[in-house]
Amino acid sequence: MLFKNVIVAATAFFGYAAASPVVLTEKSVEPRQVANIRAALLNTQAETVTLSNLFSAATGADQAEVAAIRAQSAVVLASINTATGVVNASPALTLVQALGFATTIQSLQTTLDNTLDIVVAKKPQVDALGLTSEVHQTLIDQKAAIDTFGTAFLGKVPTAAQSIAQGYIDDFNTSFNAAIAAYA
Repeated sequence: MLFKNVIVAATAFFGYAAASPVVLTEKSVEPRQVANIRAALLNTQAETVTLSNLFSAATGADQAEVAAIRAQSAVVLASINTATGVVNASPALTLVQALGFATTIQSLQTTLDNTLDIVVAKKPQVDALGLTSEVHQTLIDQKAAIDTFGTAFLGKVPTAAQSIAQGYIDDFNTSFNAAIAAYA
């Protein structure tokens, strides 16, 4: 009988809570900020895919290809820096919010790995064009931007998720370090 009373009370409470009007507070900004961070990461991923496609299609004989790759590399760098600004402007993340970024970050990591594999595979063409040091420096600049993003993101993640977030940052660094070493 006591069990039945608890069920009835709980049902009444949850029914009341569901029917009650929602009061908007400053906390309502947080989900929008989470969405903004996710959108910034997805934009960076889309720009990285564009760069990957340009690098993949490059023949190494057309200066227009070189100009397009240069321009898109700058767009990727700007996109990373924009994402850092979004993170810096965001409130601290809850554990659930921080863990909610796992799929987005893993997808970005896959895109980055694929792109860097293409960049490394195209090194002979880059060498032939005399652009090895330029690509090397671009990779260093992009890695530094990712490090800055990672530091900002890590600062917004609760302690319980920081080791996970640091693992993602380490994965990005490992990928960049391999490509940078190939161009050294």
